[in-house]
Amino acid sequence: GKRASLRPFTGKRASLRPANHMGKRKRRSVMIDNEY
Repeated sequence: GKRASLRPFTGKRASLRPANHMGKRKRRSVMIDNEY
């Protein structure tokens, strides 16, 4: 599911993206959902 993909995605991306990405993550979450 899309919700399930968000949880593992955050763990992998958390190390790659700094806290700055956290704010944009909400906006990106829609695009990421489609990719992942």
